Amino acid sequence: DYYGIEHYHTSIVAPWTIEHHDCWGKPSDPETMLIAEFDEDSIYHPYGELVHDHYETLESPWGRPYELIRMPMFQMGSGWFEFRPYLNALVSNESVYVAVTNHPDDALALAKFQEAFPGYDIVGVDHQGTGFNDALHCRTRNFVKRDAIRIYPFPPGDTEDTSADYPVRAEVIPPAGAALAAGYPRILWTETGGPPFQSVVMALTGSPKEYLGFLPARPLGTTVSFYIEARDDAGREQIYPMVAPDGMMELEVRADALPPVLSRYQPSRSGCAGAPPPSIRVLGKDDMATPTVTVESWVNDVAQAPVSLPREELCYWYSGELGAGLAPGDLLRYRVVASDGAATAHTSVLPAVGETYCPIVGPEESVAIVDLSRRPCTGPFLAETLGDLGIPYAHYTTWPTDWSLHRVWFFCLGVYADNHILDAVQAAEIVAALQSGDFVYLEGSDVWCYDPQGATLDPHFGVSPVDDGGDLEGGLLGQPATIAEGLDFVYAGGNAYMDELAAVAPAQVLLRSGADGVGRTVLNDTGPYRSIASSFSLGALVDDSWPETRKELLLRYLEFFEIERVALQSVGEARPGANVTLRLEAQPGDGYVMLSSAAEEYAVRPGYGTLRLDLAHSEVMDRGRFPASGVVKLRLTIPDDPALSGTEIHLQAAVGPKIAPGQAVFTNRQIVRVR
Repeated sequence: DYYGIEHYHTSIVAPWTIEHHDCWGKPSDPETMLIAEFDEDSIYHPYGELVHDHYETLESPWGRPYELIRMPMFQMGSGWFEFRPYLNALVSNESVYVAVTNHPDDALALAKFQEAFPGYDIVGVDHQGTGFNDALHCRTRNFVKRDAIRIYPFPPGDTEDTSADYPVRAEVIPPAGAALAAGYPRILWTETGGPPFQSVVMALTGSPKEYLGFLPARPLGTTVSFYIEARDDAGREQIYPMVAPDGMMELEVRADALPPVLSRYQPSRSGCAGAPPPSIRVLGKDDMATPTVTVESWVNDVAQAPVSLPREELCYWYSGELGAGLAPGDLLRYRVVASDGAATAHTSVLPAVGETYCPIVGPEESVAIVDLSRRPCTGPFLAETLGDLGIPYAHYTTWPTDWSLHRVWFFCLGVYADNHILDAVQAAEIVAALQSGDFVYLEGSDVWCYDPQGATLDPHFGVSPVDDGGDLEGGLLGQPATIAEGLDFVYAGGNAYMDELAAVAPAQVLLRSGADGVGRTVLNDTGPYRSIASSFSLGALVDDSWPETRKELLLRYLEFFEIERVALQSVGEARPGANVTLRLEAQPGDGYVMLSSAAEEYAVRPGYGTLRLDLAHSEVMDRGRFPASGVVKLRLTIPDDPALSGTEIHLQAAVGPKIAPGQAVFTNRQIVRVR
């Protein structure tokens, strides 16, 4: 409120280190940022990627995607948690002061800073022996001159327009009691990268202190470099960028030669009649414009009217629903199309091959996800994972009205202060569902020990409340002799007032926090019904190598809820060049044929079940027989080709005594998304 900030962003970082943004990222201008990049085997790697992935989705204050420059994080000494604190640099006037350690890594770090801060003087400062990631920025403070002129620009982006002049806006604020001098502010611009400069005087727009000037239209192939200069009636001067003309804003007039990029696809792969319609979410960006994103769809092979996906506020996520009113047995298939609106228009599609298939089932055939958190985390993870596995689900964001529609329920209430607080009627309905034999998973940081309905719910979930709790520290450890045995997770979600739980026999504590050994998840099997109580967000666990993945934990929960365990498992995402381990389970001696595909299909093969791979775009990865362990591990190598980013690899196997109708069945389908 004090600073007039309208949009405030936070980032989740590792719970055992300093939670300062300047240890993980460093902004250099309103749309450029250095972001930490740790080795994949580092415990900090997932957190660096969380910070990167968050800003990758956002619109910068200049109305364009952020330019994110990765800073390799070099380990310092033998400590597994200490890294050279290059990012914790201090920007002051025309200089950037970077902590250096008299090591060869220093040269690369200083070069990265020069890339992010063109025109600035990059100064190395001795940091030997002073500790962890915090350094200069954490131990210094700039004071802004009270009598300085403030310049906040909004420059245009690259364009292929050669006929219309290019608007440059800026908010220019003189010191209190002063006024801008005549002829100011002005834009100084050049096509040569240096002198001579031409001048354009900016005029008030009608909004307080906002000025507008126009750079003249230029031919294709021109790079216009420019900066803004202001002077007040007391003779004080200010320029933006303050290092101009050594470092300036730039505008390229060039042909739009690249199509939009669609990534981080979150489709619905099953739908439930009578429940909310299938939803889609996808990240869509372009190098020169904001793309238009639509969905083309077919219901039972009949083409439907295209649906426009609106862009979410201040980011590049596009989301929406389609296929309302579908009946059990209908088959919806669709694809996402992005267009950039260039003079010679470009389009991109996802999936790159074929379409996404979304069969519609009756409510009684599906799992219910009831997501009431104001900051959804587990709900989207459940929907995406169940869809990838081919398990039908219904995704609710409001309280259910018909409890007869499902037997398995996942309730996601969220973490304080974004949590939903159950009322007495809602708590009573959950208890009634359990007593009628339903299976219920319920997560929420406050529901067990603080919220008023805890006393109603706790006995039916086998929970003995311990304490309202604080931050969850030290990750989460699976309890021996339970279905979570052997699992060890880092937690990266909302983390405030995390309830501490004990179990009342026959219930069992499943997961404990690593720092204090306090129970955080309780499993209860009474016979008539089964339940799982959790005080953290399942979707916020950080995936490690199998089996320590969110998907594996969810599979164990589903098996506990009597949903048949799937036979094929893999990670959900991988980068080009990665080796992905596939785990296939069946009876010892059974045969298998492992298939991969660039596209999916939905077809029933008599005697085998449902095939979710497009045989026109598939290949046989491997074939053989299961050993005595009943487990086969295969390796999928993703080609080291950046062009594969955003694509999907679909996997499915046929297993049985013989690969023949009536003797073999198709496993679940797995999807590996290439990041």
